[in-house]
Amino acid sequence: MLTITSLFLLRIGTRIILSVVLVFGLSLLIVVGSLLRGYRKNKKLVNKADTDNNE
Repeated sequence: MLTITSLFLLRIGTRIILSVVLVFGLSLLIVVGSLLRGYRKNKKLVNKADTDNNE
């Protein structure tokens, strides 16, 4: 009886951990992606400003 309960709890625990890791990983990817996109936009704006100044 004790082993069945512990196995059941272990299965629930692993499922919870997996879902948390998935959610965390997805949010991290979204944050990193938006940061990279913002960085690229800023870089383009800076490069545009540099070329404007050079002319």
